[in-house]
Amino acid sequence: MTQTLSRDEPISRGERAPEFTLPGVHDGEIRTYTLSELTDGQALVLGVYVYDYSPVCTAQVCDIADYEWLTLRDDVQVVGVSGDGPYAHMEFAEDHGIGYPLLCDTAEKLCERYGVLHEGTRDGFSRVPKRSLFLISPDERVEFAWVADGNWDDWNPDPVAALNDRLDELDIGTGGD
Repeated sequence: MTQTLSRDEPISRGERAPEFTLPGVHDGEIRTYTLSELTDGQALVLGVYVYDYSPVCTAQVCDIADYEWLTLRDDVQVVGVSGDGPYAHMEFAEDHGIGYPLLCDTAEKLCERYGVLHEGTRDGFSRVPKRSLFLISPDERVEFAWVADGNWDDWNPDPVAALNDRLDELDIGTGGD
């Protein structure tokens, strides 16, 4: 099966999530992560952000880290994705107590496949990730999708609450049968 490698619009609810293989950092260790591994028997919360240490992205990543699903929900994996490299992620995670993997989309492949690559220029940089959140089910279907209207707008935690509501609707990670 061939998947589209690049798209102009973000993936949406009901679509099959594009596979990815990316290096990432968790607990100071660099390793490779894949969609199929991350969704094996669990849902995946995929948070895409622009840069480590940018004020709005720091707020987004830390808000996700502080949310209760990391400790109160079974079968939910959380990862963050940006174009930063592993050593920036290591420092960022350590400085902010991020307890979930941060993946490195340095070649912009995930952002292209998920339709969340900003083609404009900001601060001299082009092709940066669009801030977004996705919930992907264990069968690799998109169950929730949110993309920020503006990458540099102040962070509002409403998308995290809406994603959590979707987890509740699906009865994912609550231990219920």
